[in-house]
Amino acid sequence: MKTIALISLGLAITSSFPLYAGIQEYDELEQELSRQREERKIWIEAVSKQQEDNNTAAGIVSVVTHEEIERYGGKNLFDVLNRVTSVYMTGSHLWTESVASVRGDLSSIINNHTLVLLNGRPLRDSLQGGLNQIVFRDFPIHQIEQIEVIRGSGSVLYGTNAFSAVINIVTKKNNANSVTLRGRYGSGNTGQTEGEFS
Repeated sequence: MKTIALISLGLAITSSFPLYAGIQEYDELEQELSRQREERKIWIEAVSKQQEDNNTAAGIVSVVTHEEIERYGGKNLFDVLNRVTSVYMTGSHLWTESVASVRGDLSSIINNHTLVLLNGRPLRDSLQGGLNQIVFRDFPIHQIEQIEVIRGSGSVLYGTNAFSAVINIVTKKNNANSVTLRGRYGSGNTGQTEGEFS
């Protein structure tokens, strides 16, 4: 009887070692997954005017990172924003490429229901308050770190023009002195050149 008890005790002890090893592996895997989640976090500021994680922000936010901008291959901000969910870029005969219609809200040819921010500061023209053609067409997209598109009203935080959405353009932080020249040439004798010094 003692022999059977000792054998069953020995079997119980040896069978618990794989269980303990499985728990250790699970804990290591859980730590690795949480480290990877922390690395992939995207920090935004436009929802509540303070830095917070995209997944815990109190708003419906689409974030376009600079890697995605490079993959899109768009030639300007108009092309990049046209790929964002619920954003329809349009314009009129007079002001082409000037309106970002979000969630189907297109009341006029002036972009007065979508507020455009540059690093959290509003970009408003002095004439109509919503002519963003120059920003959408001529902003240097290689200087953008990320674009935050908040779908829904932002009037409480930002005031006028934030009726249907807020688009925050966050630029890259440049620490080194550099000179950059870029150029493109297309069909029909069209081209674009730009240079910058930082």
